[in-house]
Amino acid sequence: AKGDKGDTGATGATGATGPSAVAFISIPTFTLSTGTPNVSAISSSFGTLEASKSYKFELKVRGNSNQTGGVFALVVNTSGVGNTLNYDYTSAFITEFQSGSEVRSYHFNVVGTVVVGSLNSSLSIAITDGTATTQAFPMSIRGSGLITLVGSVTS
Repeated sequence: AKGDKGDTGATGATGATGPSAVAFISIPTFTLSTGTPNVSAISSSFGTLEASKSYKFELKVRGNSNQTGGVFALVVNTSGVGNTLNYDYTSAFITEFQSGSEVRSYHFNVVGTVVVGSLNSSLSIAITDGTATTQAFPMSIRGSGLITLVGSVTS
């Protein structure tokens, strides 16, 4: 014989909302100008990364210069110690028409993650001139991006 169906149990508590916050950041303008190959210019720090949190980031960096050649590299750095940083980037040389003028620039598109250690941190970028072409044609570099707080980062 089968018994009667019992009452429905109480509704459980709502779980905590996972972390998610997006910050739009600007990378202040800085200049690369060197007559020595493989010298870098480093941006000022940007972004606020809280201790023991995980983030993903996307950066768009543009270096305007009147040069038509050159070889450049980008490095992302974090302040502090104990951070786990992973990133990749692509670059392209582009000639555009802006405000009635031809503008030559290098564009860097960066994606990455950072797991922050026990101290608050921030990001910075370095652009390296591999051929010293910026001595004759200084590069004015600026950028922007998104930094997103995430629950965790896996490799």
